[in-house]
Amino acid sequence: MKIKAKFTIIVAILVGIFSLTTFFAFSDYKKSIKETIAQQQFRMVSILADEIDGKLLSAQQNLIAVARTAPSDIMQNPEKAQAFLDNKPILYTIFDNHLFLFTPAGKIFVESPYAPDRRGSDVSLRDYIIETLKTKKPFISVPYVSSQPHKHPVVMLAVPLFDGKGKITGILTGGIDLMRDNFLGRISTVRIGKEGYLYLTATDRTLIMHADRKRILTKQAPGLNRLYDRAIEGFEGTDETITSHGIQMVTSFKRLKTKNWILAANYPQAEAYRPIQVAEQYFLIATITGIVAIFFIISFIIKYLINPFELFTRHVEDLPKKAGDDRFLNIKTKDEFGTLSLAFNKMVSEIDKRSELGRSEELYRTITEFSTDFVFWRYSVNKLIYVSENCEKFCGYTERELYALPELLETMIHPDDRTIWEEHSKGILEPIELRIVTKSGEVRWISHSCLPVYDKQGNYRGERGSHRDITERKQAEEALKELAQRFELAAASGQLGIWDWNVVSSFMVWNDRMFELYGIPRDEFPNSVQAWVNGLHPDDSAKAIAECEAALRGEKEFDTEFRVMHPDGTVKVIKANAIVIRDADGKAVRMLGLNRDITELREAEEKLTRAYSDLEIKVQERTAELSAAKHKLEELNLTLEQRVRDEIASRQEKEHMLFQQSRLAAMGEMIGAIAHQWRQPLNAIGLIIQNLQMAYEYDQLNTERLRNSVGTAMWQVNFMSKTIDDFRNFFKPSKEREIFDVREVVDETIFLMKAQLQNNYIDIEIISEKEGLAVNGYTNEFKHVLLNLINNAKDAILVRKAKEKCQAKITIQISEEHDKVILRVRDTGGGIPEGIMNKIFDPYFTTKDEGTGTGIGLYISKTMIERNMGGQLTVQNWKEGAEFRLEV
Repeated sequence: MKIKAKFTIIVAILVGIFSLTTFFAFSDYKKSIKETIAQQQFRMVSILADEIDGKLLSAQQNLIAVARTAPSDIMQNPEKAQAFLDNKPILYTIFDNHLFLFTPAGKIFVESPYAPDRRGSDVSLRDYIIETLKTKKPFISVPYVSSQPHKHPVVMLAVPLFDGKGKITGILTGGIDLMRDNFLGRISTVRIGKEGYLYLTATDRTLIMHADRKRILTKQAPGLNRLYDRAIEGFEGTDETITSHGIQMVTSFKRLKTKNWILAANYPQAEAYRPIQVAEQYFLIATITGIVAIFFIISFIIKYLINPFELFTRHVEDLPKKAGDDRFLNIKTKDEFGTLSLAFNKMVSEIDKRSELGRSEELYRTITEFSTDFVFWRYSVNKLIYVSENCEKFCGYTERELYALPELLETMIHPDDRTIWEEHSKGILEPIELRIVTKSGEVRWISHSCLPVYDKQGNYRGERGSHRDITERKQAEEALKELAQRFELAAASGQLGIWDWNVVSSFMVWNDRMFELYGIPRDEFPNSVQAWVNGLHPDDSAKAIAECEAALRGEKEFDTEFRVMHPDGTVKVIKANAIVIRDADGKAVRMLGLNRDITELREAEEKLTRAYSDLEIKVQERTAELSAAKHKLEELNLTLEQRVRDEIASRQEKEHMLFQQSRLAAMGEMIGAIAHQWRQPLNAIGLIIQNLQMAYEYDQLNTERLRNSVGTAMWQVNFMSKTIDDFRNFFKPSKEREIFDVREVVDETIFLMKAQLQNNYIDIEIISEKEGLAVNGYTNEFKHVLLNLINNAKDAILVRKAKEKCQAKITIQISEEHDKVILRVRDTGGGIPEGIMNKIFDPYFTTKDEGTGTGIGLYISKTMIERNMGGQLTVQNWKEGAEFRLEV
């Protein structure tokens, strides 16, 4: 058989094989494309489901965080509760269908924004009320039609409020309107292609969110969509199905983790597979046309190709036997075989010259195409060998632009960082961090590294470099630095020494104020707890160390005073508070504490004590002189008026000193109150900083998480700042009489003592028989008296609790009798012994242990009420303790 015939038959067979192979390859291609569409659609739905989970969880965590800050008496005062909810702007960005406080009976206590005539409405049959009361845990409701005028479908998030004994006192909730532009409402607006859409369904077949909003809260009947039925039973993934409306769809299902809901995506098959159908049509046309054309063309050109082809074949067959110039092919036609001959001869020459570097370049190109970094290879400033495909996404410039203008690699460097780039270009191979300006003008941070390239002969082949985008990391570092600076500013404004002790490693960190308090320079600080021990006064060392060890064992809080001695002999009195952080097994691992210098306060107290003693001696001496000088009565009568004025002035001075001493004592109490008020915010800020550090170390720090952490930390700092303002206002003396609401003053005073009472597990109850009771007097003096009474009641209860089991409770009752406002402060501290009842208001008389009371609080309180405000302060016992009656 002739070569022409054989060639024709072989070509026909090859064309047939090629056609079959192409058909099967195209079938496999169709299958692969469908699988790719299914995988990409499921991945998209999974990502969206994770995002919805994250936002539901974030919304729930924000609600929990606000619930933890709710005052213990919030369910006793609707107006206070209304103000509390109205002052939570961060929740309004999440919950667009109002915030609510419900009573345990399921009735609306308050609603924010305020809605008239809705307080007291009963919603006890809602699932979020029932489940929250049943489980005592946060709960996300099933969708339901809101009772508000808009009648939209909503979802409610609920969190329980507890009292000190773990009893539910109320339920804090936030609503999400499914018809508004929020993270749930936007599900209905997402489109897949032109006709595809998302929907959210519950496992009871209720549609929560759908592109057709008329179907929201309707139920899908079983049997109409087989894949939907499988998803209800537990299927997750992508498959083809026919919807209840008879439309062929590619559908994906993914269950949420936060709530047992299912996110689904419907993509019409006609749209999803349209590129495959078009490609199939072109494939059939091209295949048929190609086969016909091939046979016609072969019949005309085969006679021109056979001879050169046979020559070429024989030459290739004999090529292994040839050497030197005999390996070159000598076909001098002007057609493709002539070109092939030249190409063959050139190929033989190039095979000898091909180096390992070429193969390395090919491998390098393949690897870098899969890298997320911007990779390049340049031979000089004006010549680029290679630029990775992701260059446009990275800096805005395309491959064509960079190949045409290689100097763009230099000009995109930020003007302020070009000195760094120039120094690096001189041969410094260490990685550097600097900024670039993208084509759109955006400034981004990059990490750059590069290495020179040499071939096997040692010839310089250019420089391979890479840019990595580190903008988010830089932004996170700046935000973290700013947060730390704000925290340091808050500490500095309070003149507080802050220390952090790692109990396990004994490593200790001080802020600048601590070095001032202990009188040692930073470079002499050993970063261990020994620095604190060395600074203790020898007489106070054993006591301070023992109290620290007791706090580590969990026997008591670290709340103490001690003296420190500086290397130059200076002695300072320090007030110290600390919290202990424990691991999951309850073992102490860290202590965080505050130190304050109270030297001047203690010195002032000692001076007042000495002044009082001197005054008493002088009074006694004067009395003796008067007794011995009776015979000078006539002379004294002549100067009696002047002497009376002198004595009145002396007693006024003494009384002024007593007032000052009382205010200093109250100031000491307030410093302790500040410590209690700050303890929890400082602990929260410390944990936020730790979490940020851990998230950064494990590469889990993103912009949203950082923004939430910074927002929470700043809320805590603002709370601490407000606390300082409240305590500062307390010490401003009232210059003029004014009319004030007694209940409001009582609430403000209790706020100052709230943290101490909670830490000692003492309940406080306010009973107001009538709203709006007001008196005319001095507001801050009235607060001072009430603070003394509450503090004395607290001390009496703690003394009794240390001896016997008893109820720890303070009751404040406000009433009106004969146009007088009566305020009773009753405690369960065991009462006042009858033998000293008539001395309880005497100056410097106290029932407390030595060193814990001055004995002037009740004397000053009685003086303020009876002399300054024209009222009356008395005391009597009841069956559980003492009752002070204040009448103004």
